[in-house]
Amino acid sequence: MKRVKSAAVVLHSRKRSKQRGEIVKRKELRAEIQQPGQLENVVVYPSFLAQLHLVALLLISCVFTVYASLHFSWATQTLTLPHLFGYEISLYVPLFGLIPLVVLGALAHRLLDRCYILSDDYILEIEGRLSWTLRTVRLRYLHIRGLELDRTIWQHLLDIGDLRVGGEISPEDTDVVMYGIYKPQRYKDLIKERIDLKLKTLTNPTSYRLVGG
Repeated sequence: MKRVKSAAVVLHSRKRSKQRGEIVKRKELRAEIQQPGQLENVVVYPSFLAQLHLVALLLISCVFTVYASLHFSWATQTLTLPHLFGYEISLYVPLFGLIPLVVLGALAHRLLDRCYILSDDYILEIEGRLSWTLRTVRLRYLHIRGLELDRTIWQHLLDIGDLRVGGEISPEDTDVVMYGIYKPQRYKDLIKERIDLKLKTLTNPTSYRLVGG
């Protein structure tokens, strides 16, 4: 009976050591497979700090709407809805409330209509996400010929700016300008790293281990 128990303990310990070995092996494999084809995508949106004038205008318009609604009776219109279940429903609509709604729409359009995706192989600019027409520009890292950071003194204090990525002169590649992004120097360094990584892949393709290869 003791021999059976000792054998079971040995089998259990071997099973656990085997599982630990598999976990370590998987971790080592993940570390070896860090290659250009498996870099995660980085999505960049314009920063709201670049639209502080619209944010200020939105706050001012909200305060003005509340003030006008309280001090001018004609600034608020009453809409009476049809009777529902015997109750009369009235809605008070501030006329000046349209102003902050328009400003809010302009702010949302500036922040969400355009985005930039830094993939493992290219930069993708998407424009028109909230518009009728959608425009995309794809610029591969190997076709990039220059990175230029443009920002004013005020933008430098807020750590925002425009990052211009210059491509080759060809029908397929055009410049990508990342407008009003936060911490543009960080994304400039990231693009440089991915360009260098792509060049290393071309000069020494066997230095990276491919999945299934």
